[in-house]
Amino acid sequence: MPERDVPNGNGANAAHDTNPAAVFGEALHEAEDFVKRQWRDNPLQVAAIAAGIGLLIGILLGRRA
Repeated sequence: MPERDVPNGNGANAAHDTNPAAVFGEALHEAEDFVKRQWRDNPLQVAAIAAGIGLLIGILLGRRA
């Protein structure tokens, strides 16, 4: 995947920034792009994975009570 040139205020690429918030923001943006691509290519698989994650979180939270 080609690296995007995203300015972060000092002319450096945001992917090489040491600011944790900038790094997290870039990772979140890449994850969003990945999910959108997967949703276009195979929506049933993405929906099943999301339902499975929701079920797992529900089970884990239900055991706490």
